[in-house]
Amino acid sequence: MQRLIKKRAKKAGLPPGTLIHIGEKKTGEIKITAVDYDETLFQEKELKTIVECFPYKDKPAITWINVDGVHQIETLEKLGDCFGLHPFVLEDELVTNPTLATLQIIHNFKRDMIFLRKSVWPLREVISIMERGESPLVQETTGIYLRDVYDHTIHVIDTIETFREMLSGMLDVYLSSISNKLNSIMKVLTIIATIFMPLTFFAGVYGMNFKYMPELEWRWGCPIVLLFMFSIGISMLIYFKKKKWM
Repeated sequence: MQRLIKKRAKKAGLPPGTLIHIGEKKTGEIKITAVDYDETLFQEKELKTIVECFPYKDKPAITWINVDGVHQIETLEKLGDCFGLHPFVLEDELVTNPTLATLQIIHNFKRDMIFLRKSVWPLREVISIMERGESPLVQETTGIYLRDVYDHTIHVIDTIETFREMLSGMLDVYLSSISNKLNSIMKVLTIIATIFMPLTFFAGVYGMNFKYMPELEWRWGCPIVLLFMFSIGISMLIYFKKKKWM
């Protein structure tokens, strides 16, 4: 149990859904943007406080509220209360930088809970038999004490089961955060690969060892081709940015 106490995280002992930011500590202000749109309207507005988001709840148009930065717990709590977001959803968003050490700690806790359960569970049957007086070695006067021990044993087992469920929830949060982080990385790599696809095509064409290629004899052929390839890359970046793919 000493090792278990040493590795206790700052969320240990708190109920599921408690909002605590896990990741890189930031002190700057968060950025809130509201995008309001329907069939005939599109309006994007940067908001100063989370309270300015509340009137959008009753508007008939579709509203997308984008929050850049999740390190201000009070702001997220107000947002969740207004729009009815479950605390578990907000809890998932607050895990911004999961590490392998976190996964190892969760597995260690789960292993300790399994060990405790295997140790305490048989005591319930033993104490129950002793309480019923089936053993000649147990006096009737000790029955009330055995009943108290039995109640404590049941309470310990229930507590262990609760902790196991909490650890399972924490593991789900961790895996969800890892998946989101992986998706972000894959998005960046996909954008880079997409940009280099046309550039690789042009480089392959002009890398062929043909004797007669008009551009090879031009004085400004190489700079023009490089400038053209560079403009393609910039154009694709602008297009991706406009589509909000990056």
